[in-house]
Amino acid sequence: MIDEEAGGHAPLSCRNVSLQGRIVRSSAFARSHFACHVTGLALIAAVVSTYAGASGGYKQRTDQMSAKTSLLSASLAVAIFAVVAGLTMLPTTPAARAATIDCAAAKTQADLATCTAANAASADAGLNAVYKELAGRLAPTDLKRLREAQRAWIPFRDKECAFRTEPYADGSAHSSLIESCKAELTKVRLAQLQHQLQCPEGDLSCVPQTGGSAAPATAGTASAKPAAAQASRNDTRPCVQSAGKAKSDQYVSQCVRVSPATHPPCNGQNACSMMIDEIKRGCAMIGNDNPPAFCSAYKN
Repeated sequence: MIDEEAGGHAPLSCRNVSLQGRIVRSSAFARSHFACHVTGLALIAAVVSTYAGASGGYKQRTDQMSAKTSLLSASLAVAIFAVVAGLTMLPTTPAARAATIDCAAAKTQADLATCTAANAASADAGLNAVYKELAGRLAPTDLKRLREAQRAWIPFRDKECAFRTEPYADGSAHSSLIESCKAELTKVRLAQLQHQLQCPEGDLSCVPQTGGSAAPATAGTASAKPAAAQASRNDTRPCVQSAGKAKSDQYVSQCVRVSPATHPPCNGQNACSMMIDEIKRGCAMIGNDNPPAFCSAYKN
């Protein structure tokens, strides 16, 4: 859903693509720049092979034509392989692409679209983690109603966002507006389900929980305190890799819940320590104004 800036039909120019030495971090630019230079190498190889084939005498014409054809085929095969290999190395998920961009300073439409898509994906990951935790604590009949409510909420969110953004449907920012709207409504839904997990006894707005832990819930089954202690600040690997998907989803859901940032670093492709710092910052800003239960585990 990323609204990449589309290029025109003008011939590809490496000088134009490089933008006079400026570092452009959008994935669309990276693909164009890489393909430009690989294409140039292929053309050079073709010219060299043609010149080599034409430089011999008449008697060698047949052999040289065969050699030229083989060399040209090999050159094109290498170029195609290089293009495919280069494109597979580019980030493919919104979170991975956003990790290569400074979202706080994003200005181009392509970068803004990448960041808003990553923000929406992070909100979805947080919602999924909390939903699974709540589902494990409900009786079968209540679980059935939760599923029905969630299935009804998803099309509501999509239609609400379509309603809000329809006046801008013809604009280049439309997809970014859609993603921003989805992220906003997903965070609202996340807060609703988080409230169900953290309901105090006697709150009649809550569904009774019959399964799972009876302790105040976080977004995961383990307490945040040990998890935070286990996360090494020197480990810069993606959290989903260093801590595993379950723990990473826990951090993501907590981070999304309390982060005050427009583009929070709440995704599993960031280091766990980065999300933990954001959780601490968000909990500190909430203070004693009805913070989520997990905030108590992040106090110094």
